[in-house]
Amino acid sequence: MLNNMKKIFLLLAITLSQFSFSQLKFEFGSKFDYDVKAETKPEFVLTDNYNTYLLTTTNVTGMMSRNQMIVRKFDQKNQLINTYTQNFPKFDIGTLHNVLGSCATNTGKAVVFTESYSTKSKKTDISKLVFDKKTNEITTTVVATYPILSAGKAANVNLQKSDNGNLIAIRCTKNRAKEEPEVNLILVLDANSLEIVWQKEVSFDDKYFTEFHTVSNAGKVVLVRSAKSSKMDTYLTTVTSDGQENKVFEEVLKLQQPKLVSINSQDYLIAFNYAVKGSHSSDYDKLLFYDIALGKTLQNNKISEFNTLKKLKEVEFKNIFLQNNEIHLFTQAKTEVDAKNPDGSMNNDLFFNPKFRYELSNLFVLSYEGILKSIIKFPTDNSRIVEQSDAFGLINIKGSYYLNTGHHHSFFSLKPDFSVNENDLLSFTNYDDPDRDRNVVYVNQLIHFLPDSKRLVFARTIGQDKMSLVNVINFK
Repeated sequence: MLNNMKKIFLLLAITLSQFSFSQLKFEFGSKFDYDVKAETKPEFVLTDNYNTYLLTTTNVTGMMSRNQMIVRKFDQKNQLINTYTQNFPKFDIGTLHNVLGSCATNTGKAVVFTESYSTKSKKTDISKLVFDKKTNEITTTVVATYPILSAGKAANVNLQKSDNGNLIAIRCTKNRAKEEPEVNLILVLDANSLEIVWQKEVSFDDKYFTEFHTVSNAGKVVLVRSAKSSKMDTYLTTVTSDGQENKVFEEVLKLQQPKLVSINSQDYLIAFNYAVKGSHSSDYDKLLFYDIALGKTLQNNKISEFNTLKKLKEVEFKNIFLQNNEIHLFTQAKTEVDAKNPDGSMNNDLFFNPKFRYELSNLFVLSYEGILKSIIKFPTDNSRIVEQSDAFGLINIKGSYYLNTGHHHSFFSLKPDFSVNENDLLSFTNYDDPDRDRNVVYVNQLIHFLPDSKRLVFARTIGQDKMSLVNVINFK
């Protein structure tokens, strides 16, 4: 009798699951022109119940150069309304560009930050290209400019955002001549007003170099000062508008790109690292949790998740959430695509122009004391080139995580223990897609949830030159 009851409950659960998905309605928007190879790091911005905006950039050099910010506007049915483009600032025919990053403001603007530099003009400009959805216009403003000797001796420019997304810190480490101090220009901007909160130059005359930086929610910038020799320690320099202070580690560490998180107004630095002295399995051998105020390592957790990855380039912090008195750190590991063909011959295109892919995705769960509690690996499609798609897209709906991973074109939620909830598995291949046989690839990070209309918005490329958006309606 008990077994029969279990069978009945199981059948009921399956039926209810199928019923809930049967209520979903799919709307496939019309196809539009989209250059899969040239348009990089696509993201949804400024999405509301009426319009969706797709932001991309192109940074193609050579005879067919294209250096642009592109914003596409869609209606509720995912029909393309208009496309807005703006060329990157250009001094002369030899101007080169880097895309530093992007953000969306709470005032209806989408922003791309660029670096433009030229040997002929002997200068570098850091600019912000701002799209305003009220006016449908893109304006360009120079944030900072400084002289350079040549393109080969331009600055190392990097952009980082605070954990809450309200601040942007741009660091320009200028080319350092022999026996001269290293000079860093630091700009901290409000990510909503886009105005500079503070800026200053800091210089160092020691034998270290500034390799990374990160910024706190309060606007404190932390520089990672890396050693040029394994016999010297890495140290940190915290910089504010009022001054600077050095922080040291208890052992000789080699840090990767760090991230500051704020817990109850206290700042903690999280970074993958390895101990320089002794052997280590990978450059991502440990996970550091460091108290900035105390200048003290609270935890340096030993990990082995990345030991087997070949040609590991970096492990990116994709998302960080603080909930349930835990730190939820979502990461994606970038590896270099092998330049050898299956027959052992060399792929010249990959040899001279390396490509990278996201091969591994994880969630690291830490306590507020920095103790590593668990590591969860996600099923992902590791064939994606990084410029075209992240390893996964993530949305947090009232504390519940939903992932779009590209694994069998699937979207799913996580259980409270962070395992994949198979009952919530939504496979796009199960629905009547008019383009399902035309090399359709869903772009993982292009996902947005509109709670008022209970609507999910996805995007997928079709071949190498088309894209369309998809509505999933009645999602609860």
